[in-house]
Amino acid sequence: MGYLTGPVNSLTDYQVEFNGFLMGPGTSYDIPPVWNFLDLAALKTMDQARVWADGSWSGPDFADVLLPSMAVEVKGATAALFTSAVQALQAAFAPNYVPVPLWVKLPGMPAMGIPAKTNKRTIPIDLTWNGNFSQAAVQWRCPDPTWQSVPRSIVLTKLPKMAKTCGTRKSCSQPLWLQWSARMKSALSPACSRRVAHTR
Repeated sequence: MGYLTGPVNSLTDYQVEFNGFLMGPGTSYDIPPVWNFLDLAALKTMDQARVWADGSWSGPDFADVLLPSMAVEVKGATAALFTSAVQALQAAFAPNYVPVPLWVKLPGMPAMGIPAKTNKRTIPIDLTWNGNFSQAAVQWRCPDPTWQSVPRSIVLTKLPKMAKTCGTRKSCSQPLWLQWSARMKSALSPACSRRVAHTR
């Protein structure tokens, strides 16, 4: 599914962002603290049953799709604000054919993201609707059940003082960008390492 580019908003504890749509504290969408984002996806096993013995021969296991769900309390100070919040929730959780970033921020943990698609959305209309309130619920479908961390990037805005020449070429004073993901083993290629060494 590829690497995520990071959340659009600066997430605080107990906030959730889906394709830039922010929910949680400080928004019109309260999230009851009953989540299953840390659950393990169902496993597909390749174990082979032993015909003439107990148990099975152990084989590789593969994770199935992840189906996290979440209750969302939609509220509004006025009927107009409540209606607007409901319509925004409908639009944010319309069917999407391509996975988009889902980011979650838990206390004491960095924000974690996963590519996700809308799987289910319920917005019941009951007596609480007259009080500008609705107990909604959403569910995602994550084809790749691997959570990612926020990508990190570093820029050297000012290089150290360098010699006039670097070998037979003149030194370069342009900033050097380094970017990597949590899955990558190394941030610098050997060529980049040699370039940085010349600036010392």
